[in-house]
Amino acid sequence: MTDAPAYRIWPPIALGVPLLIGVIVTAGVGDPFTLDRDGARVVGAVLLAVFGIWNGWTLTVMAANRTAVLPGGTTRVVLDRGPFV
Repeated sequence: MTDAPAYRIWPPIALGVPLLIGVIVTAGVGDPFTLDRDGARVVGAVLLAVFGIWNGWTLTVMAANRTAVLPGGTTRVVLDRGPFV
């Protein structure tokens, strides 16, 4: 018996399917809001910075608790603090 999830979603599928659905809906219905080119760059930069901080925090907490980072890895501890609250 292994200590891993009973099922795994392959990351390209987990990320690609919602992206594809979004592209299809946007092509059919249109964008829910529009931004000028500079506004889109600012929003993109902010989202990128937030992602980097959040991802770094998550990886730091996981490394400090010596738990698996990759899906399907052995679970050493169930994290219930930090970004996992």
